[in-house]
Amino acid sequence: MTSATAAAQAAPIQAREATILMADMRGFTALAATQAAAKVIGMLNRCLQRLGEVTARHGGHIDRATGDSMLVSWGAHTDRPDAVEAAVTCAVEMQIAMRDLNLEFALQRLPSVYLGIGINTGTVIAGTIGTDQGAAYALLGEGVQLASRIESFTLQGKVIISESAYERCRARVSATAPVAVRV
Repeated sequence: MTSATAAAQAAPIQAREATILMADMRGFTALAATQAAAKVIGMLNRCLQRLGEVTARHGGHIDRATGDSMLVSWGAHTDRPDAVEAAVTCAVEMQIAMRDLNLEFALQRLPSVYLGIGINTGTVIAGTIGTDQGAAYALLGEGVQLASRIESFTLQGKVIISESAYERCRARVSATAPVAVRV
């Protein structure tokens, strides 16, 4: 067992309320089918770098970056009373960052890439998952799954937040009328 694996397995297992942001890039599958691999990876890394910078400014924790998607949390690792506000502000700034990146891509004659974002506040299970050969601290549970499902309903350039997230920040955000979604 590696020292990193041992340290990860020593992390406490807990159920916590957290705000989860799921972001997924739109258009990367088609891009990968039509562009050179180096170009696709270069664009993806530029996008993830910029999104990571925005996340850091808002105190989010990138729990997972897989392919062209990212799971970010607030409150899962430490208490964060302003978790929802930080996540919503981060999501808006992520969309602005993608707009700016697309302007840069256009100047280089590269295709545009868009982002869909879903946000949920709910209970997550936080703990180490894996084997002796490799383990990582991860977030699981309905709170994460609902954020993922909400994200799957977003269109390019949109942010959708769950009712539970909205209830915690309604006095500080402007949102369109709710839409009933079955997940």
